[in-house]
Amino acid sequence: MNHKKFIKELIPRNPVTISPETTFVEAREIIQDKGITHLPVVDKHNNLIGLVADRDIRETGPSDASSLSILEVNYLLVRLKVSSFMTPLDKLITINPDTPPEDAVQLMHDNKIGCLPVVEDGVLYGIFTETDALSLLVDFLGRPLTLNESLCSKV
Repeated sequence: MNHKKFIKELIPRNPVTISPETTFVEAREIIQDKGITHLPVVDKHNNLIGLVADRDIRETGPSDASSLSILEVNYLLVRLKVSSFMTPLDKLITINPDTPPEDAVQLMHDNKIGCLPVVEDGVLYGIFTETDALSLLVDFLGRPLTLNESLCSKV
C-alpha cells in the first residue's frame, strides 16, 4: 500500500445525496435501494448541511407499539422532511480531500462514527466510510488467498 495517498485518491466523487426537503420515505427508499448507510444532505449549491444515516431512519420510523394506523403513519412519514431529523453540519466531523487516510481512520475510531463527509470549501467532495477504511486494511494486510488459489499453489 502506498502510504503517501490522500482521501481524494481513495473515494469516489459525487456520492448519492439528498436535499433537506427530501421526505423520510424517499430517504428510506434511497438507503434501501442503493444499499448505503449514509446520505449526505446538501443545499442547491452542493454545500454540506447535514447527514442522514440508516440508524436515523430506524430511530425516526414508527415503533411496532404505535397506536397509529398504517394509513396515519404513512400520511405522516410522506410529509416528514429529513431536515427535521438529520445530524446537522455543526454536529458532524468532516475531513478535507487532502487528509491522510490514517488520520481519517483514527478520527472514525476515536469518535465511534461510521463515516466522514469529505468537504472542500463547504462543498461536498465525497464520503469516507467504514467500508473504505476496511478496504485500506485489506490493502495494507494483503489480500488473502482464496481456497481455490491455495489448492492450486500446492499442485
